[in-house]
Amino acid sequence: VGKESLVYIRGKIDCLVLNDDQTYSIIDFKTSEISRYLSIYSRQLHAYAMALEFPSKKSEIMQGAVKHMGLVCYEPQSFGFSKSGVKKSPENKKGTPATAGLTGICHYHEVEKNFPEFFRYLTEVVEVLEGEIPDPDPNCSHCNYLRQAERDGYSKLS
Repeated sequence: VGKESLVYIRGKIDCLVLNDDQTYSIIDFKTSEISRYLSIYSRQLHAYAMALEFPSKKSEIMQGAVKHMGLVCYEPQSFGFSKSGVKKSPENKKGTPATAGLTGICHYHEVEKNFPEFFRYLTEVVEVLEGEIPDPDPNCSHCNYLRQAERDGYSKLS
């Protein structure tokens, strides 16, 4: 982001492909309907790309340019279950395993690399994480949980 920070991003890349031109493609696998989560998943891919293109000095990750980023999304449609294999007997009280299957649709979504937008987002996140802790809001369930924990004898994390 251009300044020193105590905030670190950690994650595991699902699939990293070394292309013929020695650039990388990052692919992440999701099991969900993608449209409502695309911006969140895009940020995840950008974090991986940033780690490859701008690794920290302490990083053991390989370095290289990222050419493509994408999501392989599996959207489950139906689940089938067959009891035909289940047979109980005095010797076999559990029965034999049943057969089950999941069917659905698989899509690939290319994600355009946009580091300036990702850096703007990351800057906002770092400012919130490293900024002053706001006063508790009486309508906030998290704040109420922390207040109850203090009443029960647990101290706040410093």
